Amino acid sequence: MKEKNVVGYSFLQFENLSSFTALEHFITTRHPLLDLSQEEGRKRLECILGERDIFTVKQVHGAQWVVVEEHSFPSSFEETQADALLTQRKGVYLGVKVADCLPVIFFDPEREALALLHAGWRGIIQGIHLRVAQAMKNLFSSSYSQLVVGIGPGIGKCCFSVGEEVAELFEQRERRGGNVDRKEGRFLINLKGFLFDELVDQGFDPHKVEVAPHCTFCEKELFYSHRREGEGAGRFMLLASLKEGR
Repeated sequence: MKEKNVVGYSFLQFENLSSFTALEHFITTRHPLLDLSQEEGRKRLECILGERDIFTVKQVHGAQWVVVEEHSFPSSFEETQADALLTQRKGVYLGVKVADCLPVIFFDPEREALALLHAGWRGIIQGIHLRVAQAMKNLFSSSYSQLVVGIGPGIGKCCFSVGEEVAELFEQRERRGGNVDRKEGRFLINLKGFLFDELVDQGFDPHKVEVAPHCTFCEKELFYSHRREGEGAGRFMLLASLKEGR
């Protein structure tokens, strides 16, 4: 990943997605004025973006997705329970808020189609990434091998310990091994590795999938973390937009 500064704020971008002129994207980082769990933080972000519409949903750790159409309004999505947004509409932002879960982007440069996912362990077990990929194929005629993917900062295997019941859910799905470890009586889960492996197994090009190296729990100066800070943790956001006028 690489850093991008916008009017004094530090954002992150995926290297593999930065070369596409049809796409704009970034991930906010920890800043007291850009806590996206607060209305003030969202309003400030909207000002930074030039008052452009931001579509978000009421994230519920599931595997449902919604489509932002040409005549959709952001207000109509705010209470919609889902964890992914898809679109071919240009000039608006999609956004997912996170604080340990994985923010994920699928971009189809051929069809100029976009999807953003909020992928926590529950959503991954329910196959949110596979469902969204299938939806892009059905709706936009996207080919898995052409999709460019960014798996953003989230809690790392170093810090994501779970109980035996959760570990078994991942072990039942894992094909390649290495994403579930036992250490000193704890089960450690590599959510990023699990997501990467399942996408590649479905036909995604591994060279087109970028995985952020950051652990949100470890890097407390850069990211909010629900597991570290509890219910009062702030949120950072992955945003992406298909550019107009091309």
